[in-house]
Amino acid sequence: MIGELTQKVSLAKTGMEARRRRVPAVGWTVPLETVVTRSGSRLADLTWDFSQDHAELGKANWSGPIMIDGMVVGDTSDDAHRSLINVLQQAVAARWLYATRDDGRRWNAKRAYDAVNASNRFVQWLASIGITQPEEITEDILVVWLEEVRVRRDGTPRTYRHQRTLFDPPLLLWRMRSRVDRSLPNAPEGSLPEDYIDAQDDTKPVPLIPRPVLEHVIGAAHRYVAVYSSDIRSARKFLDHLAHQWSDATGRPIPTWKRGDAEYKRFEKWIGNRFGWASATARGNMGNPAPWNEDGAFVIDPDTGLPWIKGVMSRRHLQQLENSLRTSCYIVIAFMTGGRNTEMNQLQVDCTSVRADEQERVREFFIRGKVTKHRGDGQDVEWGVPQIAVHAAGIMLDMCAPWRKRTGSARLFVTQTGEKMNDSIVNNDLKVFLERIGAPYVNGKPFPLTTHQFRVALAQWLGAEPIGELAGAFHLKQLNTAAFRGYLREDPEFRSLFEAFEVQAGTDHLGMLMHEPVISGRMGDEIMASRTPERQAANEAEVRIMNLAQVGREAPSPRVMQKLRKVGRPIYLTSFSTCVFDADAAECLKGRPPHERDRPLTHRCSPLTCANSAITRLQIPAYLENCEAYLAMVADPTSSSSQVELARHEASTLVELIMPHRPVLNAELAAIHDRVVNADAREAETVSLIRRRNEVEQLLDRIDIVTRGVADNA
Repeated sequence: MIGELTQKVSLAKTGMEARRRRVPAVGWTVPLETVVTRSGSRLADLTWDFSQDHAELGKANWSGPIMIDGMVVGDTSDDAHRSLINVLQQAVAARWLYATRDDGRRWNAKRAYDAVNASNRFVQWLASIGITQPEEITEDILVVWLEEVRVRRDGTPRTYRHQRTLFDPPLLLWRMRSRVDRSLPNAPEGSLPEDYIDAQDDTKPVPLIPRPVLEHVIGAAHRYVAVYSSDIRSARKFLDHLAHQWSDATGRPIPTWKRGDAEYKRFEKWIGNRFGWASATARGNMGNPAPWNEDGAFVIDPDTGLPWIKGVMSRRHLQQLENSLRTSCYIVIAFMTGGRNTEMNQLQVDCTSVRADEQERVREFFIRGKVTKHRGDGQDVEWGVPQIAVHAAGIMLDMCAPWRKRTGSARLFVTQTGEKMNDSIVNNDLKVFLERIGAPYVNGKPFPLTTHQFRVALAQWLGAEPIGELAGAFHLKQLNTAAFRGYLREDPEFRSLFEAFEVQAGTDHLGMLMHEPVISGRMGDEIMASRTPERQAANEAEVRIMNLAQVGREAPSPRVMQKLRKVGRPIYLTSFSTCVFDADAAECLKGRPPHERDRPLTHRCSPLTCANSAITRLQIPAYLENCEAYLAMVADPTSSSSQVELARHEASTLVELIMPHRPVLNAELAAIHDRVVNADAREAETVSLIRRRNEVEQLLDRIDIVTRGVADNA
């Protein structure tokens, strides 16, 4: 007896078991005053707050607008619908909280949360067709509801999982009929959604972000965080300061917006005249467009050398800028941590940390979070990130503070109402952001960017490891793949993504070597010698465009995969060579123990002497930079005669290495010209080609300059 009592007390103190009760005799129903969530929500409440039951969840509503032909005609919170809502509430509570497990394993809080939202949708739909009582839900009604859940309002099909969730409420009402006051009039033909809906495979590959789109998005997000954020935050503080000035001058409290309110109109006009958005005259009278800055001007955009914006044109415009800044901070943190949206939502206001050695010479930046997928209650993780990500978190800490006060939330990212940023909100923000920054199109329309794609994009970038070239294009020169290695060890799913993209990158590099007309270096010489005259002639006749925008987008051809398996050697792209890696032949690994010889040390690359080295036109920029440095040394009057002689020799050697690749670059330039003629300038493919065209033109100009320089100093 005492032991049983002790066991009950123990269960009452632990997790969800605090609300799991023994089910009494048949016919017992869940009372409407039952507390159903840890936040204190009662069964009959029209909102259940799940925030204390699961870190990812918030409030779920049992009522909503009744829509007919796109028009709101009522609300299910009216008394006419309460009896139907109450029995569904009893069914969900019985299935979640009590020991009746007629149709599977126990529900967790997320499943109950989804059931509330699905039941709400079901009641709204029933109300739209005039049904308010559970006894009116016949088999014919279920058949019509089934057709309703198959597709969204825009006509696109729902996933199998989503269909099951939406279709389950009336069947749950039947399964829990002994625990609810009222139920369906007759037994349905099936008791589970699977009895009505054919099973489907919902698993779809996440579409990769095309490189021009990714570069544009990350670059714009970085600009907002690193440059524009100071003006956006200062503009908000200036606006708040003006509001308090108005209050002090009039002796009245700051009014809140109400449609047609005369007091608010006077307040807004007063503010607009002083902020400069009331009219062109007001902007002229304002004098300085950005009075919060010392020079009175908006900060300079490093890309253009001009102020990044002409002015804040309205209160709504400022809100749009703040929304873009929040989206930018999300993008920066999501991309640099590889976190899912659920993990972004669990970031807390104190999630950042900085560590430094005693001399403050080396500083490391971290973001702490929690991974819940496949990890039960979650696993605490710490991501090593570039400084810009910590800066983004600091902006969110400050900017979202007033919004958090509305709900008492401690989340880093919240909406303006203080709620969590669910997938639909963030995906819509991303869609708007892409339009605002003029991101490249894909197939004539904006790329459908979603939250999960940043995680995949990071894995793709790490797998390819283009040694800073991609980072430079992002305007994120401090990015370093080593900063993310710790996270790879903590996340097996991410590690799997990374390794898949690493193999993919190797096949891309191998395909490039197979078709490149000119390759130098010791491995390059072997590849060239192994080609038949016909193969070499074909490569020279059709020079491939180095359009890395498409790398990793498509599966490699069977021929390339066969070659990679035959070679059995991974391939790494570096600044000075394409390394066809063989640990025993690698110059960079000489003297290293066997357990440290699994991949090349690219920072110790010896491209001119290593047997693994193949040099293509992709490496020409690095050799040109070295050649230009040697010519500068020759021209420097402070250089000694021995330095000048050495520099002349090295510059001449590099020109001999570079010149065989010049005809290939010329052929590539001609091929690009043919491709971009009459092409849509907004398309991602065209954007990438134009960028590559500019790069090639600059390379050819630089080759001409260094060639003349070497000839003049011979």
